[in-house]
Amino acid sequence: MEMNSELAQLPPELEKFWRTDDGLTAEQRAEAFGIDLSLLEENLRLTPLERIRQHDRMANELDFLRAAFLAKHETV
Repeated sequence: MEMNSELAQLPPELEKFWRTDDGLTAEQRAEAFGIDLSLLEENLRLTPLERIRQHDRMANELDFLRAAFLAKHETV
């Protein structure tokens, strides 16, 4: 009962999203709410080692971009 009173306080679009008695799976509910799960699914196909390597590549790229930004703004 307490859960229903909490749901009643949510905006209608969120109440519909958080319902669990509608017969939908969590994936179907997320898609109906407009959440794109494709990137999550793509990353879950990777092994943990592949995800770590991907993270490292992105972190290195971010470091490079940050350094380039700072170098450009220091000379101006």
